[in-house]
Amino acid sequence: MNSGSPPQWSEVIAERRLVLVSPDETEVEVIVSFGKPQLVEEGGPYYCPLRIIGLGPEKKSAYGEDSLQALMLAIRMAKATLEHRATSHRGVLRWASADGTGL
Repeated sequence: MNSGSPPQWSEVIAERRLVLVSPDETEVEVIVSFGKPQLVEEGGPYYCPLRIIGLGPEKKSAYGEDSLQALMLAIRMAKATLEHRATSHRGVLRWASADGTGL
């Protein structure tokens, strides 16, 4: 791997805007952004950067054997993180007027 330095963002390739609705009906916008999957090093795995804003700023990366696997794992990671954070905030996430993340 690349000497322990954090993965870099190149460009956002996909984004989803959600709303976290708390028990008192307060709404907070939550933005999930996925970066373009990139090679870690020549011949090595790929990583896909992930950023979640609104439930505590958070940057993560998912790693895969190729760019598609890295992206798919980033989507799964986003869903799990969002669901966990919503539960800890005792709220419900909504996307497109329906409960859930749609991921």
